[in-house]
Amino acid sequence: MRKMYLQKLLATLLLLTTFSIANTQTTLVIGDISIIGFNANTPDNFCFVNWVPLANNTVIKFTDNGFLSSSASTSTSNGRGGENFVTWTNSTGSTIAAGTVIRIENGATPSLGSVVQALSGISASGDQIFAYQGVGAGTSAANSDYGSNVNPSTFTGT
Repeated sequence: MRKMYLQKLLATLLLLTTFSIANTQTTLVIGDISIIGFNANTPDNFCFVNWVPLANNTVIKFTDNGFLSSSASTSTSNGRGGENFVTWTNSTGSTIAAGTVIRIENGATPSLGSVVQALSGISASGDQIFAYQGVGAGTSAANSDYGSNVNPSTFTGT
């Protein structure tokens, strides 16, 4: 009886550990990835390199929305809404090694992983690409990381 109890306990712990590992994503800090290039001519594309391993299920968001003020990134009306964004996920089933270049073609086709939405309409005059993580608290149907999809908006991602 005791042996059966221990076996069930070990099986449960193993299952919980496996589930936890399978759903863990890499939380990035400044400098963990670099955007190393983008093309503002049709077709729009960009690429980034990771300087740390990216666990399966890691999510990184990219946008060409800009900031409107020099105050904190979470200040009210700090961002320019209405631009595009793409959410990239490591859906490869394994960790992506540090130093891997990942390219997103036509704003929506990745060389590794998968994407939702498209980062298109990148302009050669004044656009930039920001990378970030987190779940926003915004109300925009298009992108929950912004308060609205208009200008000005409030960036709520991290």
